[in-house]
Amino acid sequence: MDKISMVEEQNARNMKDFLELYNKLTERCFLQCVVNFNNRSLSDYEYKCAEQCAGRYVKYNQRLMLTFVDKQSAKQEAMIKEIEKAAAEGREPKLPGMPLQAAVTPPTEENAKKSIPPLDNSRTT
Repeated sequence: MDKISMVEEQNARNMKDFLELYNKLTERCFLQCVVNFNNRSLSDYEYKCAEQCAGRYVKYNQRLMLTFVDKQSAKQEAMIKEIEKAAAEGREPKLPGMPLQAAVTPPTEENAKKSIPPLDNSRTT
């Protein structure tokens, strides 16, 4: 996969995430704030409620993303330290949730053949 298609794919994912967030925000604030369907425009109460609801939702999402970035950065730093420490000691790194070889061995055709079991053609349907 070339860089351009990877960037396009990431942009598409970002747009999808943004639209999902926007749709959730719109639905939640609409259901919470809009109570009168007799007028074409929002009442003062509905307008203020929707504005406050959207503000809270956006602030919450920003705090959530900052926390996620902090945790992810700390996790990556810990992984890098473990890989460096293991390399200095001449051993395989112990990384949670990752097979030992996947952390340090780039994928090759030979490694792929070892990890995929052969098909059992002896059975008939």
